[in-house]
Amino acid sequence: LAYGVAGMGEVVRRAMPMEWQVDQGEWRLGPYWSVLVTNTPLLPSAGLVPGGAVLAGAARMDDGLLDVVAAQPRNLSEWLSIAASGVLNMADTVHGLQRAQGRTVAVRATSPVPVQADGDVICAAAEALSVCLDGQVAIRVQSQ
Repeated sequence: LAYGVAGMGEVVRRAMPMEWQVDQGEWRLGPYWSVLVTNTPLLPSAGLVPGGAVLAGAARMDDGLLDVVAAQPRNLSEWLSIAASGVLNMADTVHGLQRAQGRTVAVRATSPVPVQADGDVICAAAEALSVCLDGQVAIRVQSQ
């Protein structure tokens, strides 16, 4: 329940201009509320959902790929669709979400943003982040 209450407070937070790319492909630019890089499909202990909410349904810890879930909701309807897709483990096509998979992911922000690893803040004001998967997850954070 605590995650749900905390999450409701975050919904009103404005999206931040960011860009991200997978495997040195095309950069995706826009105002994002969050850019999640993961190799597991679930958000553990997600309140009322037994076993957690599904964030990245295609993610597998043993497939050698990182999954990106970038939240870009523009209105309340898209927020509700995102919430329902996680709680009900619905299809991966959801308005307000962009998804991708690859071995490397880079994220850049126009102003410093916090970075978390396993739910813990590892940098309070990062400008860039790169994550690669080569037998283990390696995270490199660039800050001011």
